[in-house]
Amino acid sequence: MEKLMTISDVAELLNMRRGQIYQLTFKKRIPYLKKIGGLRFRRSDIEKWLDSNTIQSQPQMQRAATGKKRGRPRGNSLSTERVDRMVEAAKDAVLF
Repeated sequence: MEKLMTISDVAELLNMRRGQIYQLTFKKRIPYLKKIGGLRFRRSDIEKWLDSNTIQSQPQMQRAATGKKRGRPRGNSLSTERVDRMVEAAKDAVLF
């Protein structure tokens, strides 16, 4: 059986004040157990709660939606024809 954590243990784990943990339990926003002698917490429940309340950044959500990895694209992303047109346009701009 998993050892139960106290309010102080959870506050230290989450780097919060004890009062903030009490508020979260009062609002039923954090998983807890009511035991004789006070509130107790399972570490596994707190870790699951943290994972479920993680907000992803916009780039993380886009990568998850598209399946693309982080970073700039590799390989030849410009077609030869497009490069040729860009070169010709640059030559025309310089000549005039």
